[in-house]
Amino acid sequence: MNMRINAYTVAFHAGNELICISYLYPFPDQRFEFCLAISPSARPHMRQLVRFAHLTLDRLIQTGAIITARVRSGNRSGARMARLVGFVPDPDRPEVWTLGVRNSNGWIVRGRKEEQ
Repeated sequence: MNMRINAYTVAFHAGNELICISYLYPFPDQRFEFCLAISPSARPHMRQLVRFAHLTLDRLIQTGAIITARVRSGNRSGARMARLVGFVPDPDRPEVWTLGVRNSNGWIVRGRKEEQ
């Protein structure tokens, strides 16, 4: 499995400098894995990057897709970025985070809308 070849890929530039690459790897069962590589020079652009992630990934989860990401234990900046985008850690597998949506009661619901 080569994620870079088979994934949907977006590159972000600030001027001529590449600051971020994101991958969204599709699986056959409406699951996607989100991967992100960020340069330290992306720091001043984090608000725009998070907003782009919200706009893009929210549309996808509204179709019933399940989006996960892996955050290594101890990676504080990765965990912070995942939380800002809306991912929540899986209690059973803390390195696997799932994109959450809030239902009408304010609870974070992971994955498909029918789980609400």
